[in-house]
Amino acid sequence: MSEARDSGALLLRPDVYYTRSGDGLYMLTHDGPVIFGGSSVHPLLVRLAPYLNGRHSLAELTENLSGERREMVRGLLAALVRRGAIKQVPERDGEPADDAVNGRRDEVSFLGYFHDTRERAERAFRAYQDERVLIVGAGGSAAAMADAARRSGIASVRVVEGGPVEGAGLVVHLGGPSAAEMERACAEAGADLVLGLVLDGSLWCAATGPRVGDGPGATSIELRRAARRPGPAAPAAWDGVPGRVASAQLMHQVFRSLTGVGRPEPGTVTRLDPRTLARRTHTVVPHPFDSTSPPPTESGDARLDEDDFSRRAARLVDDHVGVFGPPTERDFVQLPLHVCEMEVSDPVGLLGPGARPARATGAGLGFAAARLAAALAAFSAYGSLMIDPRRLTGPDGEPAFPGEDDPFHALALLRDGAWREVYVPGRAAASGRERFVRVARAFPALRSADVPFAVPPEIVSAYSRRDAVTAGVLACVRRLALDAAPGDAPRVDVADVPHDPVTSRYLTILDALGEDVTLHRLGGDFPAPTVHCQIGASARGCASGLSMAGALRDALGAAILDHQSRLHGQPDYAPPPVPPLPADGPLRPAPAGRCDLDTVVAALAARGHEPVVVPLDHDPEVSAVMPYTVHVVMADA
Repeated sequence: MSEARDSGALLLRPDVYYTRSGDGLYMLTHDGPVIFGGSSVHPLLVRLAPYLNGRHSLAELTENLSGERREMVRGLLAALVRRGAIKQVPERDGEPADDAVNGRRDEVSFLGYFHDTRERAERAFRAYQDERVLIVGAGGSAAAMADAARRSGIASVRVVEGGPVEGAGLVVHLGGPSAAEMERACAEAGADLVLGLVLDGSLWCAATGPRVGDGPGATSIELRRAARRPGPAAPAAWDGVPGRVASAQLMHQVFRSLTGVGRPEPGTVTRLDPRTLARRTHTVVPHPFDSTSPPPTESGDARLDEDDFSRRAARLVDDHVGVFGPPTERDFVQLPLHVCEMEVSDPVGLLGPGARPARATGAGLGFAAARLAAALAAFSAYGSLMIDPRRLTGPDGEPAFPGEDDPFHALALLRDGAWREVYVPGRAAASGRERFVRVARAFPALRSADVPFAVPPEIVSAYSRRDAVTAGVLACVRRLALDAAPGDAPRVDVADVPHDPVTSRYLTILDALGEDVTLHRLGGDFPAPTVHCQIGASARGCASGLSMAGALRDALGAAILDHQSRLHGQPDYAPPPVPPLPADGPLRPAPAGRCDLDTVVAALAARGHEPVVVPLDHDPEVSAVMPYTVHVVMADA
């Protein structure tokens, strides 16, 4: 924002509206609303407004004031300059002549809000008038776009159905050659490109080039939209009223970009709903298949901060083209646990056509905890669905599909059975040595196209790599313990287990429910204990932990969530089912102490199991936000 200077005349922008409000002063500027508190602010601006006409400087307006009054006026005017309501112009900078820049006074006046002098505004508009624009398309859509370009002030506008783009400074693509071909041609020619796409009943615009913006590629837009599995939509086209409105909006943004007013935010597109003519901006994250080779994924070991993670994850959320849909509580009952859900995109179509969109749920004792849990579950689900065949290998470690340029064709081969001899690299949790895992084990959605897909508990996202690996290994321990659970598994008295604050809250909830709670310890003498919890007759949860206290906490949370889901008939957020155990097992003392991950991995190896950690990082943009999504696969030691 600009700072008020003593020199330079002050001009209250003509497009600023203001009124008294309950808080003091409410202003509507070209950049949005501005609110100032204080009962004296509105009367003061009313008195100053006649002098904010571009003919008086800050020093002149305050030279006859003294003390507190002078500082009050200076403070208000400085604040209005910073918020864009007042513009500083050269003193007594008059209006442009009637014939200035071929009679385009309105355009020059508009640009004057964003340039220091009228001369600079005129130069910017003259350069815009001299722009050479090529519109690629046919029919009414191309004609509407050409008309919008000429109305905006551009003199040289050509309409073609295809062909070379040499000689054009700006290309608007509405049809004809594929958008990807046009992107390559414009990149080679050094021309700016604006894409007009029709997707799912809406009109989409994206700008890429050195002057117009850093928008996403057409492939990314189309793949991200398709990954959200949109339903049937009414047909749309650039013809008719919606097309003319979209053309005018597109050219207005081009005008702003080329004249130095402002470019779109990087990675954004605009969408026009032809039914309502509402216009929205969306962020599109580049899709891995928008690159001719698999982009590298950077990985580190630094622990993520929860607040920073939440802010960075927000760019992946969008209700039309996002990696994830916005978090929602739907109609879920929020007692005793808060519950949140996020829709997860199917980035390469692993779930098959017509499949229900994947959804991830999270629960917690508070609103924020539930949303963070849902976000972590969403990253796990996405990682399990995003497979780049260019990252896969054969049994010898060589590329699985050498010379294959089309990743979708390679995916089709995988779905047809080629996965039996295709592998993905992982690392043994104990030794760190490289081990190859069959791709269908690492990405189980490859084999589950005909049944509803559920993310295995061994696929985990966490705030650090060690936390993710630990949670994945403990999920393997839980599975082994349930598979081997004896009919006479020993019971545990909840009073024998230390309680952390979360466990204490859970026990308070159980007291309020008034249901009987039965705890069993599974796994025998395995160092990582597994707790089976049953509430009443049917609600159950099971968890393994590095300590009895951790296993109890997580088992109680899962059982309470299962009870909540059953009580209210809301199975969408129910945890994975847990088989029942007899309630009359022998009562045994709870083991004390705590083990570590290395001890658990060594104990698994002694029983013939080797946990292999497979990073699910085939989307670098997503992995940059959450680098610790892994699938812990149990291999033979």
